[in-house]
Amino acid sequence: MKTLADLGNVLQIPSGKFAAAAEPREIEATNGVAIRLAMQVNAVSIDSRLVKTGTLFVALNGEKTDGHRYWRQALAQGATAVVLENLPPELIEADQTDLLSRGVIIVPSTAAVLTPLCREIYGTATITRNLHGITGTDGKTTTTAMITWLLNKVDYPAGSIGTLGAKLPDGRNLPTAYTTPPAPELHRLLAQLQTNGARAVCMEVSSQAAVQHRVDALAWQTMTFTNFTVDHLDYHHTVENYALAKASLFRGLSKAATAVLNADDPLAYYLAQLTQAQKVFYYIQDDALGSRGDFTQYIKDRGKILGKAWEKFMLEVQEKIPPESSREILCKAAAAGRVVAARNVKPTNSGWQAEISRGEETCTLTIPLLGRFNLNNALAAIATAMVICPNIDLRTWAAVMATMPAVPGRLEIIDGQGQACPTCRPSNEKLNLEDTTTPYRVVIDFAHTPGAMEALLTEVRRHCCANKKLWVLANSCGNRDRGKRPLIASVCERLADRIVLTLEEVGQENPAEILAELQAGFRQPENIPVVPLRQEAIRYVISRLEPGDYFVVPSLGDEHTYNINNVAYPYVERDFVKQCLAERAMVDALIELSSKSAFKSDGDNMGVGETTCNTKIPCLPAYFARIYYSRWRDSNQSTMN
Repeated sequence: MKTLADLGNVLQIPSGKFAAAAEPREIEATNGVAIRLAMQVNAVSIDSRLVKTGTLFVALNGEKTDGHRYWRQALAQGATAVVLENLPPELIEADQTDLLSRGVIIVPSTAAVLTPLCREIYGTATITRNLHGITGTDGKTTTTAMITWLLNKVDYPAGSIGTLGAKLPDGRNLPTAYTTPPAPELHRLLAQLQTNGARAVCMEVSSQAAVQHRVDALAWQTMTFTNFTVDHLDYHHTVENYALAKASLFRGLSKAATAVLNADDPLAYYLAQLTQAQKVFYYIQDDALGSRGDFTQYIKDRGKILGKAWEKFMLEVQEKIPPESSREILCKAAAAGRVVAARNVKPTNSGWQAEISRGEETCTLTIPLLGRFNLNNALAAIATAMVICPNIDLRTWAAVMATMPAVPGRLEIIDGQGQACPTCRPSNEKLNLEDTTTPYRVVIDFAHTPGAMEALLTEVRRHCCANKKLWVLANSCGNRDRGKRPLIASVCERLADRIVLTLEEVGQENPAEILAELQAGFRQPENIPVVPLRQEAIRYVISRLEPGDYFVVPSLGDEHTYNINNVAYPYVERDFVKQCLAERAMVDALIELSSKSAFKSDGDNMGVGETTCNTKIPCLPAYFARIYYSRWRDSNQSTMN
């Protein structure tokens, strides 16, 4: 365990400065310093409410409040010391000895010393030499899981930190509050990963974390870029600011680090030009974007989905990096054997297959995951893993990727009996055949951006037979980027057969405003039912599914809480969907059994409310149908268009 004196170099406390005291007051202060320096430090906190005895409190000037306001509270709760960059007015006359004896340390920048302090106190110096970041709008969670899976399967113990929490090399999970936690929580998790045998850590890195300096002073070995669409504009305000936040992660890489870039995304070439790191690319040759280098038409097409602001910014980027420059960058990387490419892509019964290559190496890659975007994620993971473990050949990585399990809450399919259905995709030859025996299926996914929603619905549409329906909930999170709401609604209306407008987590926002902003994206809002309560919306759709239909439930993914007005209510969407499917299956079974019975009822087709006062046995098939299938039509008549 560290003492405050052990942190002297980081906190810029001059050694020996307090030894030569002569006056009584100076002697008292000097003794106080000695006592203070000998005190133990076992934790770091940037939240005064979490301070306990032995904690070092570091005051940061945050977006909502200034930590400097709470230094007295931290000391009163037992903090070993408080680290400030602004001298409190009441201590303006105190010299450094007086300040330190009171447990007050002044530094030029508290943000600059936070990560070094955490590294020293939590003992993460070793593990932080092998950090691998994954950033981008979509695909971070799956790509992080894939890289971690690959490394562990070749006996290179790795952990991960991201949206799904922290994962130890043995598969156990540790909960986290953020995709990219603040420095104290991050280093506490890193220490746990290190203690449990991790040699490397793969981390999702959000744009907010970059702007808020949560990952400052971390020496990334690799930084993998998945894609760039639109998200978090409520925080960044402009597409350019959002892009600059991502770019800062690559600008900060050392020459010894490696940037792993998606050559099918035009922003990759901008990132390649600004970073001094080594560069590795991955792309799908069949799409011809990376090899062609001219993204102008691609940007204009995507702009119809992602909005004019994104289109304008990306066209400006394209002008700065002409096609010949993009091709030159990619060709140079290919000549050095630093490109992982896929070609001859085709769907299989349970995922995707492609021929992949790197330099002279070629092999077949088969992934047991639905979604063409997961092929991009797999290429990113393999390209990154080959940087981390350069002595392992491409064929080995492809063989390991073929065993990759589905990531919870990411294109997770549950069939009509409430059972997980990881490999239920019909073969490509059967996609357009009538299939009345296939049970209806529910797809749970984390898609919450226009780009992710388009990719998700396009993928599910491929599996939905021509005479069957694709249902989707149109929703968007409260207190988040409001500009993407009409874009999400527009994607849903264009790609789905049936839509139900509902709420996701509302936070502290007015639910009616969320619904109105989503509704503004529909061309024909009068045709879209509105069922505000999410759970009732799920039941509403499940009661109407027919064999062969698909129902997409987006946004929450594997979340375990539902936030309303800053209160987190326990809620797991997967479990609720299974409950609704079980209800539907029981009612269907009762109707079928009642219809086959030879018993003749004396009752008529009485309604639900009549059963309490009628002594006759009703016509059971009609009764079950009415009590289940009509309840939402009756109860939601006033809220549905």
